[in-house]
Amino acid sequence: MKRLGWLLLALFAGAILVGTGVWAMARPSRAIPTPTPLPVSSLPRAETPGAAASASPALPAESADGAVLALVNGEALGRADLTQALAVDRALASLVGTPVSDEATTLQRLVNELLVRQAARRAGFAVPEAQVTAALQEFLTARGIAPETLDAALAAEGISREAFNAYFGALLLVQQFSAAQAQAAGITVAEYVNRLRQTATVELAPVTAASLTETPATPTALPSPASPTPATPELPRGIEPGQYAPDFSLPLLGDPAGQRLTWADLVGHPTVLSFWVSWCGHCRAQTPVLVEAYQKYAPLGVAFVGINVQEAAETAQAYVNEQQIPYPITLDGDGVVAGAYQLPGYPTTYFLDAEGRVVARHIGQLAAGDVENYVGQLLAAQTP
Repeated sequence: MKRLGWLLLALFAGAILVGTGVWAMARPSRAIPTPTPLPVSSLPRAETPGAAASASPALPAESADGAVLALVNGEALGRADLTQALAVDRALASLVGTPVSDEATTLQRLVNELLVRQAARRAGFAVPEAQVTAALQEFLTARGIAPETLDAALAAEGISREAFNAYFGALLLVQQFSAAQAQAAGITVAEYVNRLRQTATVELAPVTAASLTETPATPTALPSPASPTPATPELPRGIEPGQYAPDFSLPLLGDPAGQRLTWADLVGHPTVLSFWVSWCGHCRAQTPVLVEAYQKYAPLGVAFVGINVQEAAETAQAYVNEQQIPYPITLDGDGVVAGAYQLPGYPTTYFLDAEGRVVARHIGQLAAGDVENYVGQLLAAQTP
């Protein structure tokens, strides 16, 4: 228990879970607005590795927690959950100076925490109330915070002491269970959380787009393929190296003629296929890397394609205009393609050879060196 206060402080600041998983995000430029109720058809169909695709459950408009922002293995995270987490973070920030994350980052933290709590429930793991009380006292003592001072900070944010104690107990459970599981598996807590994310069905409500006035950018066409005839897959489609990538047909952003891009259109040249959303901080940090890589490798016949998932065309177009993306962007409005490619988070990038087969998959933000390494594999895989 000696270091528990510091571990919990890190957990409150989001350092244990927010920065660990592939879904961890830097600060997006805007907050997530309250979503409108979504029909079943607007939700992605996610798969767990090795499992057949199945229809996703409907994202309800409301739950006991208010407007639903996410479904985590079918369990809802509501607007009230996010509001409470932000309020507690602000209260603690006023006492110990920890940073307060934005809504998108905090929501991702809550998703990770819920995944750990779900795993703990399955294992029958719980933290005794007496231990929660002792841990909270240790946390306050270590920081020199009087209980009255904590109560005042919470009251300023509209949080009762009872609600805070329950919140603290849930965080303590997350910290203890994730640490124990990681230690038993000989991995880090970050890797343990990543494993939970990779086998989970996580559905986030899409951001509601506002009308924009910018002039849409015209997407750059794909380079001419070396062979116009698509290869006939001899291996089953899938996301493993050597398999033909899942087929798709998606509308091109900004194309007034309504042209669509298909898997067959990619056959004939190596392809960097990146799934992204505008509210993802790591997507934003990665975009300039991909733009620079496009300028470097497109002359060598490498195609770059972005797939925006479950956002309105106006939202995606605004992002393209802002980032000056020169390569084609497609719209996966219902998330079905993201489900077929079994995305564990954003960004996720696939590297396909000239036959449309998977060479590699990168989960999370790409650095310039990563792109150079993967594209090098694509170019090396080409038949002379």
